Amino acid sequence: MIRTSQPKVSIVMPVYNALPYLDEAIRSIYAQTYENWELIIVDDASTDGSWEFASKIEDSRVRLFRNDKNMKNSYTLNRAIALASGKYIAKMDADDVSFPERIEKQIHYLLDHPQIDAVSCGLYRVDNEMNLITISRPPESHKDIIRFISLGLKFVFGPSFPFTDGCIVAKKEWFEKWNYDQNIPYAQDFDRNLRSHYTSVFANVSDPLYIYRRVGVTSSWFSQTKAVYYKLISLLRYGFKMSNLGMSFLSLLSLAMRPLFTYLTTLYVMFIRKNARAQAAERQTDLGEDAKRIRQAIEVINKVTIPFATGR
Repeated sequence: MIRTSQPKVSIVMPVYNALPYLDEAIRSIYAQTYENWELIIVDDASTDGSWEFASKIEDSRVRLFRNDKNMKNSYTLNRAIALASGKYIAKMDADDVSFPERIEKQIHYLLDHPQIDAVSCGLYRVDNEMNLITISRPPESHKDIIRFISLGLKFVFGPSFPFTDGCIVAKKEWFEKWNYDQNIPYAQDFDRNLRSHYTSVFANVSDPLYIYRRVGVTSSWFSQTKAVYYKLISLLRYGFKMSNLGMSFLSLLSLAMRPLFTYLTTLYVMFIRKNARAQAAERQTDLGEDAKRIRQAIEVINKVTIPFATGR
């Protein structure tokens, strides 16, 4: 149910060479059950037609901007946040998809829990064909979210907050206070979360409300290795407080192992890729209701019409 008085939400979408996915990402915004939104698209000097595609949209709620040259993600995000006019800001990546109820549920959570500064949500990780790979239902409480490393499986994957950056919703002033460091091209979210978690209060809506595609820069071995380096820099700068000495030391050990683990994982993925389609189809049957939920959401989203100035 839509509330009669909705605070305005600015949905910020940085875009760089995302043309194959941009239509579906924007459609998922138009499919939102939450109605009082604006979409701020900042194109980071794309060369694949993304800017030309977005420029065809004729809607006062969609505000388009373009960097004169490629300035990378942190700069582009900070620019989009500065341009926002809403009381709240919702993040949205240009190669992902939001469930129609995503913004409504997260905004209502913030309205019902005024002590919370920022709320993220659960997500589905999918491949290029929207086959479900994994399901993430993150912890809801701030106490559990800020445990950015621990023994067990999480140690192998390195320090990270179970607080997905691409689907955060927060008050505009929180985003303005905790800007992305423009000197950090990888793992910007870890750096921002590490800096801010000492005085911020986080939460998650654990239900998957976001579809995250395993494509683009974050999926390569090179970028994963670079992320290790920048996580190390952030940890040395902002970790090792009395409240997280143990977690910081564990994180250093984990980061030392991460490049090798990432490389071995990449080799494994390459080895099984020949049978990936057959395995993906079989896996969708095993995953049952979650795979069905993704298909139903995509069907709803694809029925939405984007108001273009000219025919497509």
